[in-house]
Amino acid sequence: MDLKEETLTVLDLAQAELRSAYKRLGYSKSNVLDSIDKLIDGIRNNDKESSNQSINSENVNDRFQVRVSEILNIAKRQREINSKELTEIDFLDENGNIIQIDKKIVDDFRFCGLNNTDFITSEFYLNGWDEDSSKNEDKSEKNYSPYCKVCSGCGEEGCCSPMACEYSKDGAYCEKYLRDLKFGYLMHRDTHDFLKDDEESKKKIDEIFDKNWDLIYNTK
Repeated sequence: MDLKEETLTVLDLAQAELRSAYKRLGYSKSNVLDSIDKLIDGIRNNDKESSNQSINSENVNDRFQVRVSEILNIAKRQREINSKELTEIDFLDENGNIIQIDKKIVDDFRFCGLNNTDFITSEFYLNGWDEDSSKNEDKSEKNYSPYCKVCSGCGEEGCCSPMACEYSKDGAYCEKYLRDLKFGYLMHRDTHDFLKDDEESKKKIDEIFDKNWDLIYNTK
């Protein structure tokens, strides 16, 4: 992170904290906040001009360009946000005011398996499992089901078998089931190698292997 980006990051955080503090204390907007606003705008405008000059000189083919430092800064900030407990975070609006979010919405989100940034980008923080919300219609409590609509698996280890997975783009647990199948394959391979010198065990394993081969590959 260069000095200008670091300065903007610190000022943005300070701006949000000051706005929040002034609101909690009941104070009117101060000259301090006005000064920070002007300082941030000035730095951003200068940075935007230099950035535009750079893009104009390099962007000859109208290709989308992005700075590596920008991606790294975004990823770092997301990791920081997602490392916190959702209940420990105050989300602020554009004016630095704390957004009041129903505690039930926060509690319900814990069972989604998503992270803190998903809580905002999915707009779950606005309505939760609101059946009247078109964005959440399929996720309402009334329609919610933990079972995959393609293979009917529940994704729980030791319950539904990953053998039923059809690895579909619409599947709910395909990545997990693929991982389970890879684990099963490795266990089979290593167990087979471990018992291969035992003639009786090898005979039994070969019989099981032939039976399952015929079952999966339909050779009979």
